[in-house]
Amino acid sequence: MKRGRFSEPGLLALKYVLVACAWIVVSDLLLWSLDLGERDGLEWSVGKGVLFVVVTGCILHALARRMQGRIQALEAVRRGELSAANERLRRLNDLHAVLARANQAALTATEQSGLCREIATALTSLAGLRFAGFFWLNETTGRAEADVWAGDVPDFVAELARAMESPDAEGPGPTPRAILAGRVLECSGLADGAVPQSWRELLDRHGLCSGACVPMRNSGRRGMLAAYAGQAAFFDEEITGVMTRLARDLEHGLDLIAARHERARTARQLNLLRTAIEAAPSGIVITDALGRVEWVNPAFSTMTGYALADVTGKNPRILKSGRHGPAFYAQLWDTITRGRVWSGDLQNQRRDGSVYWEHMVIAPVVSSGGAIERYVAIKHDISAQRDMELQMARAQRLEGIGLLAGGIAHDLNNVLAPILMSMDLFKLRYTNPVDQARLELVRKSAERGASIVRQVLTFARGVDGERMNLKPVHLVKEVRNFIHETLPRNIEIVLELAEPLPTVSGDATQLHQVLLNLAVNARDAMPRGGVLTLSARCEHLDQPRGTSSGLTVTAGDYVVLAVADTGTGIAPDVLERMFEPFFTTKRRGEGTGLGLSTVLGIVRGHGGGLDVRTSMGAGTEFLVWLPAVPTSGTAAPFAETRPVLAGEGRCILVVDDEEPVRLITGMILDQHGFAHVEAADGIRALEVFERSPDRFSAVILDRMMPHLDGPEVAARIKARRPALPVLFSSGQIDDEKSPAEGFVLRKPFTEGDLLAAMARVLN
Repeated sequence: MKRGRFSEPGLLALKYVLVACAWIVVSDLLLWSLDLGERDGLEWSVGKGVLFVVVTGCILHALARRMQGRIQALEAVRRGELSAANERLRRLNDLHAVLARANQAALTATEQSGLCREIATALTSLAGLRFAGFFWLNETTGRAEADVWAGDVPDFVAELARAMESPDAEGPGPTPRAILAGRVLECSGLADGAVPQSWRELLDRHGLCSGACVPMRNSGRRGMLAAYAGQAAFFDEEITGVMTRLARDLEHGLDLIAARHERARTARQLNLLRTAIEAAPSGIVITDALGRVEWVNPAFSTMTGYALADVTGKNPRILKSGRHGPAFYAQLWDTITRGRVWSGDLQNQRRDGSVYWEHMVIAPVVSSGGAIERYVAIKHDISAQRDMELQMARAQRLEGIGLLAGGIAHDLNNVLAPILMSMDLFKLRYTNPVDQARLELVRKSAERGASIVRQVLTFARGVDGERMNLKPVHLVKEVRNFIHETLPRNIEIVLELAEPLPTVSGDATQLHQVLLNLAVNARDAMPRGGVLTLSARCEHLDQPRGTSSGLTVTAGDYVVLAVADTGTGIAPDVLERMFEPFFTTKRRGEGTGLGLSTVLGIVRGHGGGLDVRTSMGAGTEFLVWLPAVPTSGTAAPFAETRPVLAGEGRCILVVDDEEPVRLITGMILDQHGFAHVEAADGIRALEVFERSPDRFSAVILDRMMPHLDGPEVAARIKARRPALPVLFSSGQIDDEKSPAEGFVLRKPFTEGDLLAAMARVLN
């Protein structure tokens, strides 16, 4: 430091010389003036003093110059240290700014890569780093893979990846080593022995002189924050500590983002689950541990009629129908309170009082401590399924009844056949009018029994005949005879038949079923008795007309069959739905709801119409419109004629496992000039036939026999004599059609039926 022409040491020496010289001169002059010294030695003394002052002044100057140099050196060091401290403080401040920015960004960031990219950018733009990036370890390959980075070294990441994929013999660099070791690795410069040669060359090419790698974890993944600077010794212990803190804060921020995504995903899943539950067709009920309802879905409300507000806080016992006893519910609660799932079918009651079947599953919701917190019940309405099961069971029972009825009918017809066949023989023997009347009563009773058996088979087995021209009067009378045996005696049956009536084309079995179903409905409408009227009349329509069933009747001639009762009538709400399948007003187990829908289907199939007239408390009338068959003239009245058939000694083989049938058949044949040979079964019949096959003119063969049935016996006989006539006798209703190997005579038959059939096969 200079002041004017002199430096501070020179000025100090000059002052010293002037003061010292002045002191020597003044002091010597003062002493001389006081006669304290000698005058001759004055000059020498002054000169000696001045010389001393000058010499010591020079020494002082040299010492001052040296001191000044030292002071200047110390000031330079101090200024350097102050500058480094300021630079370090700036770096720390910048890193703290990045740290603050990271904490703020973590609160608002929506995805992890975005947060990491923002922090990497802040490190390079604010903290003076050349490169900052995040790497994550691929646990499968064991390699560190770059995720996001920032900096002014664009090719560094690609070369770094190649270096990590192919490490040299010196081992991997700090980036993968920091991840694998799980600790901070810092290199102050390229000469740092911790950096392999290949990595030093890589860092040197990109002007990176120091770096720090801080390990990180995120959702179970291992990774790191890598930072490189263009200055050597950039990362000291404190700065590395701030970098470590930044990495820990970033981990927390990444966890927050992950948690935020969990929550969002869970919210979406919960929303989807709630939507699915609310849209589910099954009813869902959530209760607390005491069984109080907390929530129900819309399907529950649809199923039961109870809204959420109606059942919240209440016990599901409000659905009890009273169809299950206390033991049922005790077993249910014992199961679920033990933490097990209960499932089963039960009958519950809707809000309107109607009872329905449901399948229910109840699952306990158990806390982490093992305590039951709630119950979740899933309910599915299975009323339609149960109805279908009941209908199938009824159908199977009906099928079983049909099979049983077939066997019973066969036996009954075998019992009735000898009675009917004997009547004509007895009438020839007992000619007294009283005896004749008694025999006629027996014959009618037997025919009535045979008719009942036939009706049972028709309705139990559902055997359909071919479409044929039918007399409506006969249909109505047959139904009247059948229901007369089944209706309560407090119901009077009235027939109103207009004569003559044209014929109708139809299936006799199905039309019987129509009238029977309507008659049964009429019976149910008169629980205390009344009048059931069966009528038939002709009507002509000039133009089409609609009916209450929805069927339209075209113009033309019709036979109208009517079934009327004096019962309770049909309510308007029932009238609108009574033709729907499975709709019924009867209690469960008393009806299938298929009666009127079946009637409607049969009438539709016959090209007719179905109408109903009803009045509450005054009765109901169903009208069945059937197209009349055009006729040319009036049919001739029926007259029973007795066929004239001469046996002329022809021999007939009579085969039947029922002895009375064989005996009476043989007696009738003998009465009319035939000869006969009897056989009790198929095997015996073949033995008799084989002894003299040319002896027989015809064979009367029972279709159902033990050991060998009729068709098999006929086939063996036909193999020997193809042209030999065979007449089958059968008590089965479905044996009416003639098989290829012969004709069928249905049991029970009369003498006239037998002779007519014999005339048919012999001619």
